[in-house]
Amino acid sequence: MLSVRISLALFSILFLLSCVGPVKEIKYQFEDSMDDPISYIDNPQSLKEISNNFNLEISWSLNLGDPGKRNFKSPIDDNNIYFVSHIGIISSHNINSQELLWSYQHSNEILSGLSLSATNIFFVDSKGYLCSLSKTGKLEWKAYVGEVLSPPLVLSSSVIVNLINSKFVSLNIIDGSINWSYNSPSGPLKILSWQEMIENEGKIYSGIAGGKIIAINAENGSLIWETTFSPPKGSSEIERSNDTTSNLIIDKFFVYGISSNGNIAALNINNGEIIWSRPLSSFYGMTSNDNYLFVTHNAGSVYSLSKETNKVKWRNSDFLGRDLSKGYLFDGYIIVSDFEGYLHFLNIDNGFEEARIKIGDTYHTMISKIKDDEMIVVSLDGTLYKIIVQLKNKLSVNKAVELEDKNGLISDNDSNSDIKKKNNQEDSLFDNLIFWD
Repeated sequence: MLSVRISLALFSILFLLSCVGPVKEIKYQFEDSMDDPISYIDNPQSLKEISNNFNLEISWSLNLGDPGKRNFKSPIDDNNIYFVSHIGIISSHNINSQELLWSYQHSNEILSGLSLSATNIFFVDSKGYLCSLSKTGKLEWKAYVGEVLSPPLVLSSSVIVNLINSKFVSLNIIDGSINWSYNSPSGPLKILSWQEMIENEGKIYSGIAGGKIIAINAENGSLIWETTFSPPKGSSEIERSNDTTSNLIIDKFFVYGISSNGNIAALNINNGEIIWSRPLSSFYGMTSNDNYLFVTHNAGSVYSLSKETNKVKWRNSDFLGRDLSKGYLFDGYIIVSDFEGYLHFLNIDNGFEEARIKIGDTYHTMISKIKDDEMIVVSLDGTLYKIIVQLKNKLSVNKAVELEDKNGLISDNDSNSDIKKKNNQEDSLFDNLIFWD
């Protein structure tokens, strides 16, 4: 251990003699490392005081029931939200009147869901049955598939499930009869997660064990391509566990994936060829707009990366160890939730936190915009909140000029060429540093 510390000290001195920026990057690597002995994971960073740049308020709250600490989806359709509890109760509530429309008691505990079609709700129970429930609360059919944790993927005429052993099964949406199945090779150790499949132009894309992404033909289940974008590292099975646990991002030409312990990458949507790849890990997930990916790192930093070049636009390290959610887009903001029940609104252009609100005392599993100034939030304890976001009353003070300060923000938006040069210099080192894991 002493030799390691000495080596690190010498390495830091050499960097200090060359330039200041890279030394700061070494600091970031330590902060973002799950293996760092001074990790923030068990010692969460305290929140810094801020003044909200616009008004936030809770309009109302409604207890829906105990989800049992599971990350169920609570989809919204036609002003109705569908909620599932761990004891098998599915309910529908109107988000305007908060009225309970109906509830259904299933015979078994529910493990995954909920997913919607135009007329039905789909979920998988603890006995391994994929179930179809009408939107009036009537069970229409069930079919045995096996153990499933991720939500079913609903297509126009079929429902796809991804079993924990990376077997994909397509069932007829009308009666539950099996259309096809595909067995993907699964590594010896797989992280159990709620990672979702995604469909695009007749192809199903999913992350699987071993830092892989696959594309399957939705009609017949044939493999189109499979790519390892984040090869496992280490000598033990635990060290080599490196699943694509977070959601994939798809645009017209590329598929973007990130592994739980390795790389983030852009792949050609047609053949799986790796366009770019760089070290960055996330179990929690990411979101995107047209030009940038917004990633919640395992340690709690939030990154904005260019889709085209993979370069970091900004990094916010104010929430290390706070068990952040993936980001949710709301106009010009990325919203992240932490373990104490706070919602943090980060400016999408520079990562600066412009507002926050405390909603309950626990993590939030869903944030959904329903109107220009309203959103629905569901907490891990099963409470539904309606939040008013008054962006029209946003203060005129422009905090975005603080491009880089002791809070750890990085941005290249400033007109000052020296700052731009410095940021690009620091960013160019990210792929070569050994402290990222």
